[in-house]
Amino acid sequence: MRKFLLVFFILFLLNEFVSAQASIKPVCPQSVTGNFGNTFAVDVVIGDPVPVVNLFSASFTLTFTNTTYLAYDGVMAGNFLGGSPFLFAEPSNDRVSIAITSIPSVGPSSGSGVLVKVFFRIKGTVTSPTENYFNIIKAFGYRQNGDTIRLYPQETRMIIQSATSVDDEISLKEFSLGQNYPNPFNPTSIITFSLPKETNVNLSVFDMMGNRIATLVDEKLSAGKHEIKFDATKYGLSSGVYLYSIKTPEFTSTKKMILMK
Repeated sequence: MRKFLLVFFILFLLNEFVSAQASIKPVCPQSVTGNFGNTFAVDVVIGDPVPVVNLFSASFTLTFTNTTYLAYDGVMAGNFLGGSPFLFAEPSNDRVSIAITSIPSVGPSSGSGVLVKVFFRIKGTVTSPTENYFNIIKAFGYRQNGDTIRLYPQETRMIIQSATSVDDEISLKEFSLGQNYPNPFNPTSIITFSLPKETNVNLSVFDMMGNRIATLVDEKLSAGKHEIKFDATKYGLSSGVYLYSIKTPEFTSTKKMILMK
C-alpha cells in the first residue's frame, strides 16, 4: 500500500511539473521592406508547441538586435487572455519589457495563442538587406494563486530588405498594405493594399486593446491594387489611435491610423 501511495505521489508531482511548463516565442514576418516609417507586428505566442495550463499573468522581455533600423512603436494585448487584460510595456534601446495580467472575472487561460502584439517601425532607409533577431528573455508565467509556470523562449530571425518606392513595390507584384490617407483623419480615410494574385482577404479595424471594431473586407479579391473607404461615424468611434490589419493565406500586415475629431 505504501509503495502504491509513493508511486501515486511521484506521478502527481511529475504531472504538476510537466503541466507547469510552456513555450513562448516571437512570431514575425520573414522579411519586411526597409522603407522609412514602415511598420509591422511581432506576435508573442504562448503555448506552441508546449501548451500552457491555467496562465493568469506573464512577464517577459522582447529583445531585438538591429537597433540601427528598428524602433519600438507600441503594444497591444492579444486574444489569449480574453477580455481586457492589464498591460504594461517599458521600452529601451534594444528591448521591450512587458507584463500582462488577466482580470479576475475572466480568469486564467489554457492552450496556445497570441499573448501580445508588439509593433515596430523602420527608423531609417535601408540600402542593403540586413538581418534582425527577436528573442525573449526573463520570461515568467503565473497561475492565479501565484504558482510559477516555467516558460521556455525561442528566437526568430527576420530580414529587412532594401527600401523600394511604392511604385517599385507594386511593379514587383508583392503583397502590400499602404498607409491610410489622410492620416490623421476625420471621419473618413482610404486604405489601400495590393495583391499579386487572386486570394481570400480579410481587412479589419481594431482598437489598441485588440478588440475588432469593423470588418471591411472578408472575401476573395482579384490581383491588383484595391482601395477601401473607412468611415468612423458608422461605428461611433471617439478620437484615438486604431489599427487596421490585412490577412491572406500568404501575408499579414498591420498599421496604425489616427482619428482626430
